[in-house]
Amino acid sequence: MDKIELALRRYQQLALTAQSHRDVPVPQMRAWLRNEVCRAIAVLVPRPTFRRIASWPIATLQEGAETDERRLVVALDVQIRDVAARLQKLLASKRIEEKLKTLVPVKQNVVAETVTISDKGSIRNAVQQGRVDDLAIQFAQLKWLTQSHHEKLVNINDYLSPQAEWVLTGKGKLVQRGATLIGLNPDLPPVGNFVVLRLMKRIEERAEILRFFRVQCAKAVGSGAKHFQKQVGGIVAAGKELDRLVGEARTSFQAGPEVDVRDACVTAIQIYAAFSPRSDLDWLGLPGKVVEADRILLASRLTNLCNAQLLDRVAAALHELQNLAATVSIKQNTVDDAVAAGGLVLVDHARAAYWEQHPVHESYTKREWRFLLALTKRARAGQPMSVADIEDPGQTLSESVMSTTWGRLKRKLPVSLRRLVAPSKQKRSTYLLHLRFDQVQIFS
Repeated sequence: MDKIELALRRYQQLALTAQSHRDVPVPQMRAWLRNEVCRAIAVLVPRPTFRRIASWPIATLQEGAETDERRLVVALDVQIRDVAARLQKLLASKRIEEKLKTLVPVKQNVVAETVTISDKGSIRNAVQQGRVDDLAIQFAQLKWLTQSHHEKLVNINDYLSPQAEWVLTGKGKLVQRGATLIGLNPDLPPVGNFVVLRLMKRIEERAEILRFFRVQCAKAVGSGAKHFQKQVGGIVAAGKELDRLVGEARTSFQAGPEVDVRDACVTAIQIYAAFSPRSDLDWLGLPGKVVEADRILLASRLTNLCNAQLLDRVAAALHELQNLAATVSIKQNTVDDAVAAGGLVLVDHARAAYWEQHPVHESYTKREWRFLLALTKRARAGQPMSVADIEDPGQTLSESVMSTTWGRLKRKLPVSLRRLVAPSKQKRSTYLLHLRFDQVQIFS
């Protein structure tokens, strides 16, 4: 029985002991997360396939990523600003502004409330009513959307836990937005792909602000002056393009079987970070301070909100991870096993190298790769490699090529691996990699 299967068996036992969703055996559940679940995840974390999927939100969506998904995010940001700027230009007209005030009058609404958050959810304690000028609020939000300093659509630091977002009140006081508080916001589960969840929430919120003004401005202009109608026509066209991009984002980020697999891998990392405080997460590429702060926050939150929803979500993630293992090819599983075991692993067809469970993220020239491949093959036999190992058939290279190629290649290798390569004492211009046969694996 593998470790995921063992963890799922224990989940079934815990679920049976709960008579209802409010009757979860919390101490046993915490022990399950720390022990069975973390042990199952620890086996997966070094595997390249798991790491590739788990780091997808960061690698794919961060600034500078050369991916279709990142290009979509940039296009959305540009289009949101364009629609906002068009609307603000139209609303500079006092006539249109006054017309909007008649369409959206001040009304009574909730202006303040106190909420208690516990492991059983959130409870409203008190609600205060007052006069609310929705139009003034929407105007402020529209102005904010046209400014360059507003929060970006993607924040990769949301990965382990949604980062706090702050708003300035009319009294000049900073207040944390409830949208980023798990337990207060039903759209935020206790664990999950927060980078994408917060990305989509920001997109939807901004699109909704613009949709409000698109509708109201069309009503305000009506059959008025032609120059106003021309501006509204431009806003309608730009708005339709924004709607198309929002629909594309929903399809790209919220639909398809790969979405569930990503969510499962990210959930696994969050549990692992919370309950295995010494685990190495540097490979994610997140700032160290953010990871350490979120570890503490995660551990506290998942301990205090240890409820049926968390129990079920972790179990669902384990099921997805089990399915993932079954769908990975035999060859890829073999490579994953080799990488997880540590040592040096080369995958020739992909020119991919792994050392001590981490990918060596570099591109290699044809000659550099031949050098590394030959160095590794010879190491399995305890032999040095020479210039003949990197020559094409019928080609003769000078011995100086060896030192030049090694000088370039070594800058691309981790220091701990580089130190294991030294000139051989057996013959001039030859190099020996000091690794045992069982520390080296090569795949075609």
